[in-house]
Amino acid sequence: DCDLLVIRYVLHYLTPEKRKALFDHIASYHNGQVLVIQFVNDNDDMKAKIKNSVNEEKYFLTTKALYDLVNPFDIVSVRSKQYQVTEEFYRNRLQSKNPTEHGERVIAVLINVDKVENDE
Repeated sequence: DCDLLVIRYVLHYLTPEKRKALFDHIASYHNGQVLVIQFVNDNDDMKAKIKNSVNEEKYFLTTKALYDLVNPFDIVSVRSKQYQVTEEFYRNRLQSKNPTEHGERVIAVLINVDKVENDE
């Protein structure tokens, strides 16, 4: 039995459909708490992140998209921290030309998952 499952999965590599499938899969076998940690961007910060990330394909999450993903579950607690992503990050990691600094939030959501019983 597991009391806490930490998802070390980068959700922005998955399409929204695959993210939902991942959480459906977790709900099919896990009873207990799951800690989901994800970076989110909104509004102008999302526009800057998309512009800066031209050399990679991602499915970035807004705050609303993250909450929509975990909303079917019982939310136990939420913690978040805002920070700045520098131009140098995009220049060094993604070789972006003319990147811009932007804000980003990391959110940790602790949820309770009750295993869904299949009637097969």
